[in-house]
Amino acid sequence: MLAYRPGVAVSYDPGLTAASLAVAIIACSISFAVARLPFYRAPELGGALFGAGVSAMHYVGMQAFGAEGTISWDTDYVAASVLASCAIGLLAFSLATHGATARARHFGSSGVLVRPRIPRRRRNARRRRRCRLAGDA
Repeated sequence: MLAYRPGVAVSYDPGLTAASLAVAIIACSISFAVARLPFYRAPELGGALFGAGVSAMHYVGMQAFGAEGTISWDTDYVAASVLASCAIGLLAFSLATHGATARARHFGSSGVLVRPRIPRRRRNARRRRRCRLAGDA
């Protein structure tokens, strides 16, 4: 949000910004704890809670944003975004735990953790390059 330049003076409420961070930490902690419970649909419930926590963090953070003017939200869009966030969290946690293959489980977990594989590929490419150079000599 700091890079957002709407063309008017903006401000951020430090208390609500800190509350947004607290909501994210608490929601993620609760969702991962629920996902580890010993019943079959616990990961899906944890994923839905994760999505709800992300939405709560986002909207608390949006409340921290102040601008010269009126900020209004469309209730239908807010509801749709919260439902989509819960559904995506549910799917990601489900794939991470119940995926049929290791690739499906990795895709699910990377959807949750947003862990790009680019650094690993670059590291492996460097190793291959070194091996080729050593083999050529």
